[in-house]
Amino acid sequence: MVTRSGEAAGEGGHRSPGHGPSNQAMGGHVVTVFGSGDASPDVEDLAYELGRGIALRGWTLRNGGYGGTMASAARGARAAGGRVVGVTCGAFGRSGPNPYLTEVIEAADLFDRLASLIRGAHAFAALPGGTGTLAEVFLAWELMAKGLLGRRPLCLVGTGWERWLDMLAADAALASRLGFLSRAPDAAHALDLLAPPTGVPVKRGINGPGVAVLPCRPRCLRCRDSGVESSK
Repeated sequence: MVTRSGEAAGEGGHRSPGHGPSNQAMGGHVVTVFGSGDASPDVEDLAYELGRGIALRGWTLRNGGYGGTMASAARGARAAGGRVVGVTCGAFGRSGPNPYLTEVIEAADLFDRLASLIRGAHAFAALPGGTGTLAEVFLAWELMAKGLLGRRPLCLVGTGWERWLDMLAADAALASRLGFLSRAPDAAHALDLLAPPTGVPVKRGINGPGVAVLPCRPRCLRCRDSGVESSK
C-alpha cells in the first residue's frame, strides 16, 4: 500500500507499501463512508450533504476514492474545506481517483482496500449501493460482532435499507445482532449518529424495530418534533 498526499493527492510523500495511515496520522474523528461508483442523482446529493457535514464538523472523510457517491461525498467535504482520504485499488483498472481528494491510499488488492477503509475509522456510514457497499457493511458488522473491532457507529443512510433489515430481522440469530446497526433517513440524522457518543444509547422509533442506535444530540429538532426520543 502506498499513501500519497497533497492538493487533490497530486504530490507529497509516500508511505512504505503495506502500511496504512494510523489514527494519529489521519487526525481527529475519522468517518468512513461506504458507497457506489454508480448512483442516482438523489443518492449523489445525499452523499454531497453527508460529506459536507462531516467536514463542517472538523472530521476526516475516508471513502473509496472513485466516482459516484465517493466523488460526491468528497466534493461536499472539499467544498467545506475538509480533509478527504480516498482508498483506491489498482486491481480495478480504473483511470484514477476523483479530483477532490487531499490524500490517496493505493491498496494492493481488494482485501487490502477493505482493511484500509475499516482500520482506524471511528464511525462508518453506508449510502445505498451495490455488492461492494454490502460487502463493506457486512465486514464492518462482522468484525464488531465477533469482537475483533471495537464497537462504533455503523449507520445505514438514506432509503432502500428497509428490505434488507426486514430480511435480517426474520432470522433469529441475525436479528439478535442488529443492534450494531443504525439507520438514518438523511444526512442530518446520520451526522448526529456518527458523532462521538455523549450519552447512553437509546432506541429511536425512526430506525424501526430491533435496530438500536446512538442517541441524537439535544439539538435534534427532527426527533423532538416527530415524538422520537433523543438524549438529554
